[in-house]
Amino acid sequence: MTTNSMKTVVRRIRKLEVRFAPRCRVPSAAEMIVERLAAGEWQCALKLLELPEQDVWQKWQASVHRTRPSRMLDIDFMDLSGLRQTLESSLADLPRELRFDIARRLFEAAKE
Repeated sequence: MTTNSMKTVVRRIRKLEVRFAPRCRVPSAAEMIVERLAAGEWQCALKLLELPEQDVWQKWQASVHRTRPSRMLDIDFMDLSGLRQTLESSLADLPRELRFDIARRLFEAAKE
């Protein structure tokens, strides 16, 4: 009896995985860094920039778990003007020199 109910549970889980898998993609390291910037957490974003790409996911998860459930902000990475406006508003309180430093570090990371 237990094996039949376990088989049923496993089948249901597989159906859910198939149904929701396209929505649950793992974001890239760049997306995670930009997401932290958009959330106004520029210190965390700069720490993520210093890590090797394979370690960014774990650090991002840890930072998000401290503040809210582990999901990314709803950011359309294809809408560059909207993304720019989001980043400008989230970093507006920072001094101009610091914003330029963040932009320089992002540019250098993108070249690598």
